[in-house]
Amino acid sequence: MEDLAPTKDGVPVERGKPHDRIGRGGSGSGSGSGSGSGSGEVAMPTSIAAIKTPARPRGDYGYFDAGRDYPPEARQLGIEGVIKVKLSVDERGKVTAATALTKLGHGLDELAVARARTIEFTPAVDTEDHPTPSLVIWTFHMTLPK
Repeated sequence: MEDLAPTKDGVPVERGKPHDRIGRGGSGSGSGSGSGSGSGEVAMPTSIAAIKTPARPRGDYGYFDAGRDYPPEARQLGIEGVIKVKLSVDERGKVTAATALTKLGHGLDELAVARARTIEFTPAVDTEDHPTPSLVIWTFHMTLPK
């Protein structure tokens, strides 16, 4: 790999005078509102080395009605592709968090994350045969309706 460090023949720069003062940032202000909900602490996923059986979906989640749900902007622009979503699945098989890892934009990412949150799983099982939280990477193939 090429060495990216500066060479000894750089541009001369005058050294500044040292001082004892430390600056402070300005004050911030703003307005806005937010809302949210939660159920307390989120259980940390178990190491993959400790998982005997991975989480598996309950039912077929490979299909959704693209004709009804495909975002109008993505449809108009002809955007198709793959979106991968990272899911945190708790010990009951419920999705507790969903984050798009790959994105297409134009409303498709939000659709994939919303769909991912509805998937129910048979939870992962650890080496001691106990249900355990885990991570799942789910792939959505976004195809324009015909």
